[in-house]
Amino acid sequence: MVHLDIDTAVKPTFGEHEGALPGPNPRYHGRPSYHPILARCAETDTVVGGRLRPGDTSFGDADAPTVTAWIDRLREATGSKAVIRVRIDAAGDCTSVMRTISDKRAHFLIKATTVDL
Repeated sequence: MVHLDIDTAVKPTFGEHEGALPGPNPRYHGRPSYHPILARCAETDTVVGGRLRPGDTSFGDADAPTVTAWIDRLREATGSKAVIRVRIDAAGDCTSVMRTISDKRAHFLIKATTVDL
């Protein structure tokens, strides 16, 4: 079994940078930033893929093709019979991403989004 860890981060910029846009950054509210997404294989500490996105981008439906490509890349590197478990924080609580992972014959472990009632 191999684990594909997918995570996003908010990286604020200081100054003018192409593609940086204000996003939901709690520490630097309203500051232009990037919201990169990164995938790595936990067992080998190898980066499987990454994508730099504007700060106003959230993880969701539009990222399903990217997740598909990363699963395919990891499967090609580890062999067709490898069991892949994709781990994502609450950002991955998205039907299209979960469906994509399942369609690629991988398992997923996603922290559920909490809702205040």
